[in-house]
Formats: sequence, structure tokens, C-alpha cells
Amino acid sequence: MAAVQLQLRKLLQKRTMLCTVKAGDKVWLDSKHTPVDISYKPTARWFGLFEVLEARGAKVTLGLNIW
Repeated sequence: MAAVQLQLRKLLQKRTMLCTVKAGDKVWLDSKHTPVDISYKPTARWFGLFEVLEARGAKVTLGLNIW
């Protein structure tokens, strides 16, 4: 079991690409992370482009002003 876990970890490390986001970058927002009353399937998959106001590790603050 441990050998299989090690093999899987190596495989995932090959496929993983680190993404660095900094303030001022433009990003898309996945609609899975938005609270809406409409079912996920008929809505748009991605919203954007939004400007990154602040980035601290995995926590990112977006400027959600549409206009």
C-alpha cells in the first residue's frame, strides 16, 4: 500500500503546475464557488475577468466590480 501511495504521489507531482498569482493579475472565477439559486449546469461555467487585489498564499481577494 505504501509503495502505491508513493507511486501516486510521484505521478501527481509531475502533473501539478504551481500557479503564482499576484496583485494586478486578471483571473477567471469558477461558478462552482458562487452562491446562486440556479442549478450549476445551465449557468455559465466561468465569470471574469476580475482583477486580483491581494494574494496571500491560497487566499486571493478579487475586485468584483463589474462596471
